[in-house]
Amino acid sequence: MAAASPEPLPPSKLVHRCPVCGVLHAVRPARAEVAYGRQLACSPECEGERRRRARAPYRRFSGPIAA
Repeated sequence: MAAASPEPLPPSKLVHRCPVCGVLHAVRPARAEVAYGRQLACSPECEGERRRRARAPYRRFSGPIAA
Protein backbone atom coordinates (compact mmCIF):
# COMPACT_ATOMS: atom_id res chain seq x y z
CA MET A 1 0.00 0.00 0.00
CA ALA A 2 1.40 3.41 -0.95
CA ALA A 3 1.86 6.07 1.70
CA ALA A 4 -0.65 8.89 1.63
CA SER A 5 0.76 12.05 0.14
CA PRO A 6 0.63 15.14 2.35
CA GLU A 7 -1.94 17.80 1.63
CA PRO A 8 -0.62 20.62 -0.54
CA LEU A 9 -0.04 23.79 1.44
CA PRO A 10 -1.37 27.16 0.34
CA PRO A 11 1.36 29.35 -1.20
CA SER A 12 0.92 31.95 1.58
CA LYS A 13 2.13 29.47 4.23
CA LEU A 14 5.60 28.24 5.09
CA VAL A 15 6.53 24.77 6.31
CA HIS A 16 8.27 24.07 9.61
CA ARG A 17 9.25 20.74 11.19
CA CYS A 18 8.23 20.35 14.82
CA PRO A 19 11.40 20.01 16.94
CA VAL A 20 9.64 17.57 19.31
CA CYS A 21 7.68 15.12 17.16
CA GLY A 22 9.09 15.87 13.69
CA VAL A 23 5.74 16.57 12.01
CA LEU A 24 5.74 19.01 9.08
CA HIS A 25 3.18 21.77 9.59
CA ALA A 26 2.16 25.05 8.00
CA VAL A 27 3.20 28.35 9.58
CA ARG A 28 1.93 31.80 8.65
CA PRO A 29 4.62 34.14 7.26
CA ALA A 30 4.24 36.64 10.14
CA ARG A 31 4.82 33.89 12.72
CA ALA A 32 7.76 32.47 10.78
CA GLU A 33 9.34 35.94 10.70
CA VAL A 34 9.42 36.18 14.50
CA ALA A 35 10.78 32.62 14.84
CA TYR A 36 14.27 33.95 13.99
CA GLY A 37 15.33 30.71 12.29
CA ARG A 38 13.95 28.36 14.95
CA GLN A 39 11.53 25.62 13.98
CA LEU A 40 8.17 26.23 15.66
CA ALA A 41 6.31 23.48 17.53
CA CYS A 42 3.17 22.08 15.91
CA SER A 43 0.91 22.14 19.00
CA PRO A 44 0.69 23.52 22.54
CA GLU A 45 1.59 20.06 23.88
CA CYS A 46 4.78 19.94 21.78
CA GLU A 47 5.63 23.52 22.77
CA GLY A 48 5.33 22.57 26.45
CA GLU A 49 7.58 19.56 25.91
CA ARG A 50 10.13 21.71 24.01
CA ARG A 51 10.24 24.17 26.91
CA ARG A 52 10.54 21.36 29.46
CA ARG A 53 13.50 19.91 27.56
CA ALA A 54 15.13 23.33 27.27
CA ARG A 55 14.83 23.87 31.06
CA ALA A 56 16.10 20.39 32.02
CA PRO A 57 19.80 21.38 32.24
CA TYR A 58 18.90 24.22 34.64
CA ARG A 59 17.11 22.09 37.20
CA ARG A 60 18.43 22.30 40.71
CA PHE A 61 20.52 19.45 41.94
CA SER A 62 18.73 17.77 44.86
CA GLY A 63 21.65 15.68 46.13
CA PRO A 64 23.88 16.33 49.12
CA ILE A 65 26.11 19.39 49.00
CA ALA A 66 29.82 18.76 49.60
CA ALA A 67 31.37 21.02 52.21
